[in-house]
Amino acid sequence: MSRAIIFSPDAIPVAGRLAAGPGIRYFEMAAGLVRAGISVTLAVPAESYQAAETDFKVVSWETSGIGELLAGHDLAILPQVHGGLSRAYPEVAAVDFPTAVDLYDPVLIENLALQPADENGTRSFAGYLADIIPILKRGDFFFCANQRQYYYYLGILNALGRINPLTFADPPLKLVPFGVSAKAPQHNKNVMRGRLVGEKDPVILWFSGIYPWFDAQTLINAMPAVISVLPNVKLVIMGGVHPRGHAPDYEYRATVAAAEKLDLIDKSVFFVDWRPYDERVNWYLESDVAVVTHKQALETEISHRTRVIDFIWAGLPSIVSRGDEVGGMLETAGCGLTVNIGDARDLAD
Repeated sequence: MSRAIIFSPDAIPVAGRLAAGPGIRYFEMAAGLVRAGISVTLAVPAESYQAAETDFKVVSWETSGIGELLAGHDLAILPQVHGGLSRAYPEVAAVDFPTAVDLYDPVLIENLALQPADENGTRSFAGYLADIIPILKRGDFFFCANQRQYYYYLGILNALGRINPLTFADPPLKLVPFGVSAKAPQHNKNVMRGRLVGEKDPVILWFSGIYPWFDAQTLINAMPAVISVLPNVKLVIMGGVHPRGHAPDYEYRATVAAAEKLDLIDKSVFFVDWRPYDERVNWYLESDVAVVTHKQALETEISHRTRVIDFIWAGLPSIVSRGDEVGGMLETAGCGLTVNIGDARDLAD
């Protein structure tokens, strides 16, 4: 039996632990590999580690102990996102130890979105780029989430020498989209209906973070027009701020301010703290439509909106901004609509 170790860069969704996209991806990846007959160890950062009963072994990792964790395994799967892990791993892993690198999260573009457009921002990005490059040079196999990402990373890996005469005929880069739970969605308790909103109220759901590349303010600005037609409509924003502060909160604060200006908070718009991953299906199934709106940016063009994939799993139709790959897939499949970026009237309609 193959023995794989997966390194998560963040907390995983166990025992009520709040988890964001990367932790969820590697948790579900571990579960999927176990179902495929592979023995899996999932390593979680020491500061986010929590013991839990799962179908795979869960351990904590620190950069100083990576070499010890590799012992007893046949291959490692790592994210590109963690600079410390990227630097430490090539120093301790044998040159012939099979190593796969997950590129689904376009962090080099995301990092640009977090930097000021000045000398300090340029210096900070250069440092982060230097941290990430070692794992891109070290990986034997790479995978990303969609076709746009494939071509983006094909160029990066070519420039770094990983696509070379030996690998040209069969590039070591494949698509591994963000999957969904193997279980069917099932409602198990009320989280909104009869508590936060009325039993019959139409509910619009924004689920998870409001990061710098998202545009929840357009959604807030669309609400008065929606309310004029559906007076009892409710917008529920669950999450907003990353549970461990891995992204700035200024876009979230601007969204709250926009709702305050329109006097909508706790009337038609409700902000709710982040909730555990295993409760998400209840929020989906108690909603009528989900909305994910974003800005025009490079991040949008190569992102993979994982929450929208989850909405599809739950049968929740979505309205998303145009410009990203998942939005195009959504509309083509007939399970959602796309709207013009930043257009509150279009979104309201």
